[in-house]
Parts: sequence; structure tokens; C-alpha cells
Amino acid sequence: MKHLAGKSSPIDEELLNDLRPRIQSGSLIEGDAEKVFTLFGQVCNQTDEIQYEMNGMTQVFQFNLDQEVYTIAFSDGVCDVYGGTLKSPTVIFNISMQTARDIVTGNIHSSVAQMNGDIVYTGPRQEALEFQRIFELFLDLFI
Repeated sequence: MKHLAGKSSPIDEELLNDLRPRIQSGSLIEGDAEKVFTLFGQVCNQTDEIQYEMNGMTQVFQFNLDQEVYTIAFSDGVCDVYGGTLKSPTVIFNISMQTARDIVTGNIHSSVAQMNGDIVYTGPRQEALEFQRIFELFLDLFI
């Protein structure tokens, strides 16, 4: 397992400046998933609005994107992001890499993708919605 971002991870401006235009133009490639997860963790840990929303969260979210797996663990205002799995995730999302790119680039809203069956998850619905709220805030603030 590879630790991609945590509390002490500053926002990598080069990474942000590389990803933002490619996200906005919809030109992300499959190999960008790790970079997007890393930026997500950095932004969550360094942005007051998101930290406020994360306060009290203690869930672990696993994302199975085709052959790649990423995990995001929240713990009282801190977001740790990993390449790989952690024990006992609260919610497991199964999403194709293409659908994940479509969501990040704004081609489809995550709730629509879920209603269309493009996102399948196991775990409590309310917990999945909590992650969606944080993710949408990330997109609104930084993309």
C-alpha cells in the first residue's frame, strides 16, 4: 500500500496546475487516477471549508477502478489517501475508470452515474452520500 496524501501534505501547485486544465477540458488519461486521488487528499487537508465538513468523519472509502484500487480514510478532520486497500472499509465503490473520469471532468454528476448503475457500492447509503458531499465540494472549490 502506498500513502499518497495525509495531514501534512501541502497542495502541490505543480500537480494542481497540471491537472486543473486537463480536468476542465476533459483530457484526463487513465494514468491520471493516482494524481487525482493525491490532489484530492492534499486539498481536503489544506482547505478550511472541506476540513470543516470532514470534522467528525471516521469512514474509510475504497474505490475499485477497473484494475486499480484507492482508499480514502477520514478521521476527525484528516484525510489520508492510499493506493491500495485498508482493512474494513465503510463503503466500497466499484466504478469503471471511464466513469470516474467522466465524473471528475464534469461530464456526468456522481448521483446520475449512480442512478444509471455506473457506480455500484456496498455499505451504508448515508455514508456514501457523505463522501459525495466532500467530493463535490472539492470539485467546486478547485476545479
